[in-house]
Amino acid sequence: MAASVLAALEQLYGSNKYADCIVNIYTPTSLASDEPAVALPGHLHVLLAGSELFQAQAERWPQQCDNDISCKLCGATNSSAPASASGVGQVLRVSLDHAGDLPYALAALRFLYSGNLDQVIAEAGGQASASGGSSGECVDSGAAAGPDTPGASRSGSPTRGVAVTAANDTPSSDSSNSTSSAGSGPGVAAALLHTRRLALYLHMPDCVAACEAELVEWVRRAAGAAVTTATNTTSGGASTASPGPGLTFMDARLAAVADVYAARELLAPPLLLLSPPGIPMPPHLPSAGREASDVDPRAAALGCCVRLACLEQLLGWAKENISTVQAENQELHRKWQQQQQQQQQQQQQQGQGSGAEEAPPAAGQRPELQPPQPPTFGELLAWAACSAPHALSNLESRKLVLQLPAVALEAMLMAENFATDDESTVLLLLAEWQSANRVTRSDNLLAQLRLGHMNAAYSTIVLPLLVDGKWITVSRVHLGLIAQCGGGSLAARQRICRVASRYSGAQDGVRWFHPAPRPQPPPRALDWSVDGAALAAAAAGAHLHAKQFASQKLVASGFEWTVAVQHASPAGNGAAAATTAAAGVFMWCYVPHSLAVVARTGYDNTIGAFRVVAHPGAVKLTVFRKAVGQGGGSSNGSSSKWAPAFVMTCGDGDLTVCDQDAWGEARALPLADPKSQPGQPGQPGQEQRGQGQGQGAARLAAWEPYLIEGQLRGQLRWGA
Repeated sequence: MAASVLAALEQLYGSNKYADCIVNIYTPTSLASDEPAVALPGHLHVLLAGSELFQAQAERWPQQCDNDISCKLCGATNSSAPASASGVGQVLRVSLDHAGDLPYALAALRFLYSGNLDQVIAEAGGQASASGGSSGECVDSGAAAGPDTPGASRSGSPTRGVAVTAANDTPSSDSSNSTSSAGSGPGVAAALLHTRRLALYLHMPDCVAACEAELVEWVRRAAGAAVTTATNTTSGGASTASPGPGLTFMDARLAAVADVYAARELLAPPLLLLSPPGIPMPPHLPSAGREASDVDPRAAALGCCVRLACLEQLLGWAKENISTVQAENQELHRKWQQQQQQQQQQQQQQGQGSGAEEAPPAAGQRPELQPPQPPTFGELLAWAACSAPHALSNLESRKLVLQLPAVALEAMLMAENFATDDESTVLLLLAEWQSANRVTRSDNLLAQLRLGHMNAAYSTIVLPLLVDGKWITVSRVHLGLIAQCGGGSLAARQRICRVASRYSGAQDGVRWFHPAPRPQPPPRALDWSVDGAALAAAAAGAHLHAKQFASQKLVASGFEWTVAVQHASPAGNGAAAATTAAAGVFMWCYVPHSLAVVARTGYDNTIGAFRVVAHPGAVKLTVFRKAVGQGGGSSNGSSSKWAPAFVMTCGDGDLTVCDQDAWGEARALPLADPKSQPGQPGQPGQEQRGQGQGQGAARLAAWEPYLIEGQLRGQLRWGA
């Protein structure tokens, strides 16, 4: 479209020129008085093309009104009633839950006219992109941007979000999290995420996609220029840091990440893996990217893209500011040592750690509130990496984390917000980093491990073998205490860690017996699939691993895992044998190569002569199928309906032997009888095709009820 036409269209925003409707926007206060907070002149050809909500109002609501005067609900005006004062007959309506949402609703409306988000970024104090934020998406553009029923959701955030408060509104308890640490108002990230939230509510898919792309690109554009927080400014190339913990002076990269971190409550947890472009999950399936919210199917993919962009910036900054990160680490380490000494003195006063508890505070005594501190570099890095399982399972995150300088990795391991399923995965992360960077040993990094919170397999087998391999030095006393912690309850581990802290070697800053485990990671989900062609070519009894694990296995509880299906023949012989073929579904466990290299004793694929029994954690394995009566017999395997065909939840006793055994069900998926399919071996027409082709078609026909768009689909999920 010509630039002059686009410029003229942008000038129509909020103008009475050519206006043929009016948009009444109500806040809670204005709704009570039945008067709109804003009455914006509009143009139907723009608003209806960009918003499904406005389309629904224009097409449906006027047919439901028969009032003698203008209906304040939908704007329909009786032909016998006098026209409105503005001369506009159609009235569109937007109801907001918070007055603070008003500027973001207006920003979403402005986008329909301008096609960019420059005004949003400029008002938030950022620098707009040349592209206007409308090009390049980080998530599947074909996914629906909202619920099926326009207007079904209110303007409140659908994904852990909070509304920015305004005058005459009660502040939200979490509203401070959406405020930039660099200023008193919401930053660029919060402004874009709030605008996206309102665009989602107004069913504006183009605006939703533009906000996502602009947020990612805004983080990636941050480089070079020095910016300040509050009243401090710096200039020049190199950035400096404050003497204490918390980075007060930041260049553009750190400032951008800190701005996103301040708005983190508006972001959904990220995906474990982004679906490759060639095999997106069908929009009708409950895929990982569509489970963040019923009304926000793109939220998880956005969280993944934003964190990756932040991780890139933090990696680049850390490589250029090693001394700054090291100074902050030393200061945090010093403060942590002081806290440990104070706790030990308190334990001695209470009976040498005999288990006596501190006296409760006196009645009416209130704890002193500390002012919020700016995030440390390690906290920013830990948030961007999300968790140890995410960092090791996501290919993009893994590549960036393994490039971190040693001091940056130390900062992340020191951060209290670095999450993991258990400490075994953190130990594996360190082993992978050392292997990738050819570092034989780093005592500073080893000191950050919380060895008392590993699982039983690591505590009793893996760690002693690593000690034998000179990878880490742990005394026999500490090895015994760690072994007793492995797999125990939280209360038992905390008690043992308190006992261990009294012995020499467990002090002086070593966090092996830290009483508190790291926080748990957010819910993790991974979509997996097996090609129909692979199913057709596989022989009976063959294990077919999902394609998502071709280049990278999934990491959980310190081990690597894959999902595989096994094509089986009818089981047994004789009259009691099963007559129906069935396929098995399994999770396979492997010892990571970085650990096997250190701990092996003459064996290539196992840890010495030991047999490690592992547990994947609280995971649910699901396989999908076509719903009954919804194209179950179609030849191409496509269907808009699905149903769980098999669901398996891992319990406490569901263990597997690494590299030898698998956890699952041997007859999970009953298969159709190939002889009952027309054109299969033994049927008319079989002689017209080759024997191999006929056998492959027969095997594929047996899988037909489970094929969705030509693939067997499933999902792994940890957490809620």
